[in-house]
Amino acid sequence: MTLDQTLTALRRLARDPLPAVAVASSALAVALEPSLGPDVAEALRQPDRPGWVRETAERLASAPAPFSLAALPELEKRVVLANSDVFRHSWADTLDALAERSEIRCYEAEGLITEAGDTCRELLLLMEGSARVEHSDGQGGRVEHMRPGQVLDELDVLTHSASESRIVAEEAGTRVLAVPVDSFDAMLEQDPDFARRVLELESRQLRRLTREIARQPLADQP
Repeated sequence: MTLDQTLTALRRLARDPLPAVAVASSALAVALEPSLGPDVAEALRQPDRPGWVRETAERLASAPAPFSLAALPELEKRVVLANSDVFRHSWADTLDALAERSEIRCYEAEGLITEAGDTCRELLLLMEGSARVEHSDGQGGRVEHMRPGQVLDELDVLTHSASESRIVAEEAGTRVLAVPVDSFDAMLEQDPDFARRVLELESRQLRRLTREIARQPLADQP
């Protein structure tokens, strides 16, 4: 398929009734050919489109080159959620509701993301950069290095407990998507399939943590 054929197909998809399909197709078209920004934006400005679609249309109309997904925060939030282990396979409406309530945060190197003892009111997804989780386990602590796509604090969020770890950004430009716990809880109650996936994910996490702790040497007895 030639570039012109690809762009024609993407511009056609920009009129798809599904908002996420329309916006993603428009963004791909602009990434391939920045001069199409005003044209594809016009296709998204229909009055029956959700507010986030119309907002993204305005950004696409003047998108800088080279194009970056970070220039479209509302689309980026939905992409991050849809590709995370926790929210993958969730309905588009559910992802939209979560994205509307979520916030993107950016940190400098060694910036504090959470402090030990903080009440966990948000699920944190690492979007870009890297983060260091400093666990307190009574044996001098252990450090876990996180990469984009990973959840930083899911166990504390599910148990509604105070964080026992300190999370620090390891490099400048580290970005995190914060999903409010109340939105997360509502989703668990309304979507049994989602609740099952979360349970499976946390079971794997608990098994992994148990194996890591078992490999650590026992502290000297008094």
